[in-house]
Amino acid sequence: NEMIGALVLLGLMDSHGVETIVHSLDRLSSLLALIMRQADQYRDLELAVRERTAELQATRDRLEEQHAFLSTLLSSLPNPVFVQDVHGRILRCNDAFSDLVGTPEHELVGEHESRLRAAFVLEPAKSADPGMEEFECRAVDGCMRRMLASRAQFHTNQGQLAGFINVLTDVTDLAAARLEAEASSRAKSEFLAN
Repeated sequence: NEMIGALVLLGLMDSHGVETIVHSLDRLSSLLALIMRQADQYRDLELAVRERTAELQATRDRLEEQHAFLSTLLSSLPNPVFVQDVHGRILRCNDAFSDLVGTPEHELVGEHESRLRAAFVLEPAKSADPGMEEFECRAVDGCMRRMLASRAQFHTNQGQLAGFINVLTDVTDLAAARLEAEASSRAKSEFLAN
C-alpha cells in the first residue's frame, strides 16, 4: 500500500490503476485461499489414502496367514479330503486324496468329480447315516478299499451354498472285521441250533 501511495503521489499511477491493482490483489487472495483449502483437502485425502492402504495391507497379511494355516491344516490331515464347488468341480484336495487317486492336486483342480467317479468309484454301498456315503474303490496301488465319505456344505458370506468339503475314511479293515464277526455269529448260532 505504501508503494502504491508513493506511485500515485509521484504521478506515475492514477487512481484507476490503483483500483485495478487492489481488485486484482483481492481476486488473487481469493484464489490463493482456494488453493490453500484445496491443498489442505489433498493433504487430508493423501493421509486417508495412506491409512486405508495400511489397513488393506494388514487385512491382506491376515488373509495370507489364514490361507497358510488352512493349507497346512488340509495337507496335514491323514484322511483324504477334497473340496468341490456346487457344480462338482474340484477346488482343493490334500496329499492323502492325491495319493489315493494317483493324481497330483494341480491336475485335479478344476476337474469335475465325475471324472474321478468313472475311474475310481466302483460300487456304491448303503450307509445308515444320510450325511455319509459308503463305496468301494480301487486305489492307485490296485487294492480294493471300502471308503466312508462324509460331506459338509460350505457357504458364501451371503449365505449361498458355495460347495462341499468331502472327507474320506478308509473302513476296509473295519468292514472286514464286521463281516468276520457276522460270519462267526452265524456259525455260533448254527452250532447252538444243532
